[in-house]
Amino acid sequence: MRISLESQAKLQIQKEILQGKQELVWSFILEYENELRESFDYTEWQTNLFEEMSLEELGEKAMEFS
Repeated sequence: MRISLESQAKLQIQKEILQGKQELVWSFILEYENELRESFDYTEWQTNLFEEMSLEELGEKAMEFS
């Protein structure tokens, strides 16, 4: 439910930007965080995230949040 609400909020903000109701902002910190530093390798991070859990167990846990 939380992800759905966050997604709806993001889409609403994008819509309002296109309509001119909102304005995008820029800062050097945003640029630094998004472009200038080395990107974080999420695939490497996820490799061992649930290593103690079998694929079946992981699937069952994921279904609990549906």
